[in-house]
Amino acid sequence: MKHRNRTLIISGIIWAVLAITFMIVGFAVAGQDILGWFTSKYAMITYVFLIVYAIVVVIFVVLPMINERL
Repeated sequence: MKHRNRTLIISGIIWAVLAITFMIVGFAVAGQDILGWFTSKYAMITYVFLIVYAIVVVIFVVLPMINERL
């Protein structure tokens, strides 16, 4: 089971890198300001959702795993 999980994690990382690369290339081809997006209103909303998602994952997944091992 560990080998399957490792394969899934590695393939997920590869797909995430490919998606980010294609997004950056798409922004550049469309003539958009790639670095300017990181300070835009939509980027701030994305950051808030990512932070809330990370907090939820830590509370419901990571903390129970830590308590289980103690």
